[in-house]
Amino acid sequence: MSHAPRLPVLAVGLIAAWALAGCGEHNTRHASDEGTYIDVGALKYQVQLSRQLNPTDAEDRSYLLGLTPPQAHLTSKQAWFSVWLRVENHSCQTRHPALIYRIKDTQGRAYTPVVPGPLNIFAYRPLPIPCHGQIPAQSTVPDEGPIQGAVLLFKVPVSAYDNRPLEFDVSDQVAGQTGTVELDV
Repeated sequence: MSHAPRLPVLAVGLIAAWALAGCGEHNTRHASDEGTYIDVGALKYQVQLSRQLNPTDAEDRSYLLGLTPPQAHLTSKQAWFSVWLRVENHSCQTRHPALIYRIKDTQGRAYTPVVPGPLNIFAYRPLPIPCHGQIPAQSTVPDEGPIQGAVLLFKVPVSAYDNRPLEFDVSDQVAGQTGTVELDV
């Protein structure tokens, strides 16, 4: 008895199972560390790095360019915290990134980003991402730099560091999805 007719049926079954499983991809909404991609809406988000900024450091000052004097002012109880984000569009359609980004501490307090003016070439700007494109745009200074992400700036109370882990949220209201990344603080 020959088993040759079963081989095509088995191959078709394996291909169908692979397609139903999302072509080998799965959706991740929570990452317990930076560097892991999360899926929110139709885009992939990756926290490249997060850290406190020192406004007196030459490198860190460049990430704070374009802030108005009121934006730039910190009280003695505040610190700058930065999240470098990379967003990838793996589709053949222009996609719009999420518009809501927050850092939350374990006490439930949330902090939203301070958006600098256009002088800041490192700043994250949620512009539409073209087919197979990304933020930061390919071949730009933020993409080619050592971090390879666009920066979101947050003013956080110094006391927030006592309420770790801090969590970074990406909320896409159109897709009705939120993804989270635990930050390395």
